Amino acid sequence: MTALSLYIAMLGFAIILTLLLFFGFLKIQLI
Repeated sequence: MTALSLYIAMLGFAIILTLLLFFGFLKIQLI
């Protein structure tokens, strides 16, 4: 249970980081 919740938390964190990097890249491209 703990390992599964930790895995889900890490997966969500990775997805959020990817989205932030993607939007940051879009902003740089727009400028």
